Amino acid sequence: MTPWLDVADLKGLLHYDSETGRLYWRKRECAATERALKSWNTKFAGKEYGGLVYGYRVGSIMGRPCPAHIIVFAMEHGRWPQQEIDHIDGDRSNNRISNLRDVSTTENRRNSRMRHSNKSGTTGVCWITKTKKWRADISCDKGRLYLGEFANKADAIIARKAAERRHGYHPNHGSKPVPEMAGARRVRLADKGATITIKQA
Repeated sequence: MTPWLDVADLKGLLHYDSETGRLYWRKRECAATERALKSWNTKFAGKEYGGLVYGYRVGSIMGRPCPAHIIVFAMEHGRWPQQEIDHIDGDRSNNRISNLRDVSTTENRRNSRMRHSNKSGTTGVCWITKTKKWRADISCDKGRLYLGEFANKADAIIARKAAERRHGYHPNHGSKPVPEMAGARRVRLADKGATITIKQA
């Protein structure tokens, strides 16, 4: 990502609780006016950063929306992430530094939760009504790879899991999804008291 703030300044604005993985606003010492300073500290000092948006905690730093996991990574590593942040255990709200890794888009997708629309209980396995068999496939570097159709669901799952190992998928890939609201949500931002609308990816 493109840095817009020195990482060293983050620690002056926020406190990171490494045990819980949560960020909290620090008390501010200056603002445009004494009234603005008092108002901001009353509303936000000591409060948790941002609000939950489809499981992710998102707030604003210096008027710019930013997810908490990106800030936590930057504060703990002393640099902004170069690619994407993957929540290793699949829990978007778990921002403990041990649960965050800087990975490529491809690698991030290879550690995704199972889609809500999945009916087989296993990512990459589906029932084909026409043939009355279970089909297995997987995304790889060259595109979608067909793994075959099987009379038994268990065999299709075995084929899929073996392919995940061959293609470097994370062991947590395909874990069960958590309930999330559909559509868009609005979150109040501390820096300007504004709101942003974030759509679910």
